[in-house]
This record gives sequence, C-alpha cells and structure tokens, in this order.
Amino acid sequence: MKATDVMGLSARLRQAANRQLCPECNALMTEVDRLSDDRAIFVWYECSRDNCSGQWLQKTSAFNFNKT
Repeated sequence: MKATDVMGLSARLRQAANRQLCPECNALMTEVDRLSDDRAIFVWYECSRDNCSGQWLQKTSAFNFNKT
C-alpha cells in the first residue's frame, strides 16, 4: 500500500506532476498539446522515452497563468 497525501495522490506522482517528470519512469516529459478555454489551460505531456507510454494532463487556471 502506497503512502498518500490529503488529496489521495502518492508522493511520487505529485512530485512528478510538479516537475513534469513521467509518472511511469521519471524521464522528462514533453509538451505535445495545449488547449485553453475562458477559465482553464490544459497542457498534455508525453514521456520523452521511446519505449514508455507515460502521459500527463495538467490543468491550470487561466487567471493564474495570465498573472505571470
């Protein structure tokens, strides 16, 4: 059984999401698509390794994204 935080995510998975590392093999992820609507920006990442099928979808508030 994995240790989980308050949101139910494993520490490894949460760390990978924050650094865009593959949750499967910890290689760097590559941004492959970005979509936006009025309130959110969705960024799709795929693992940079040829033999790994790791993927990650990140949702960010458009308000917070535009503040930076």
